[in-house]
Amino acid sequence: MKKRLFSILFSVAMITSLFAGAASANEAPAKEPKAVVNSVKLKPVDGNDDLDVSIQELSDGTVRKVISGSGKADDKPTRYDITINREKNTFTTIETDLSNDPEYSIKPFAPIWSKQVKLLTYDPVGWEICYSKAILYWYMQNDYAIYSNGGSATWAANPSPIDTHWYVDSEQTRRKDKPAAVGQETVANFSNYDFLNDNLYTYVNHNVSVWGFMNGSFDYDAIEDATGEASVLLTSTIEIY
Repeated sequence: MKKRLFSILFSVAMITSLFAGAASANEAPAKEPKAVVNSVKLKPVDGNDDLDVSIQELSDGTVRKVISGSGKADDKPTRYDITINREKNTFTTIETDLSNDPEYSIKPFAPIWSKQVKLLTYDPVGWEICYSKAILYWYMQNDYAIYSNGGSATWAANPSPIDTHWYVDSEQTRRKDKPAAVGQETVANFSNYDFLNDNLYTYVNHNVSVWGFMNGSFDYDAIEDATGEASVLLTSTIEIY
């Protein structure tokens, strides 16, 4: 009886193993990461060299904006509204000093430095539809940049002033260092189903990073991927404070 029971259990285990192997073989292969097929560094029309702006085209048709810059921890809080001319491969910026706005008067306790980099996306009418922010606190010790703390914030308009509905599909933040600097990265994905046509989606992905060096200077990257309905009409702004 025991031999028969063992034989049955062994047969069931073998059959289960075969089916599991077949299922594994038939699984869809992992998606290949989206490759950059074209990249153009844009020229500033107004001679503003505070920002580097590039446009990249990805293998799936996504258009990516890459905005980079640097500064000092005690720089005045600033907003840059960016307008891109794809035909001429140029960009213009409207720079706004935010020093008198109490929302941007965040001061850390000495000797800790802080920097927040916020990427905002706007619809064609000029309403803010989503943002992502990377937050970094750091200090110097023994001639090294030391990570103190970091964080993130995201938001989506639901509804927007023109009654469209944007959603935060995911948000992640993590420490992200590079040589001689400590850093923080925020990645967020947004979507909308009623931008123009209720049957078509628009997707926006943000990747915002800020790095602090031991002398109180910082670098940042703000990357925006946009695809789907009317995504080429979206504009970008960054705030640094």
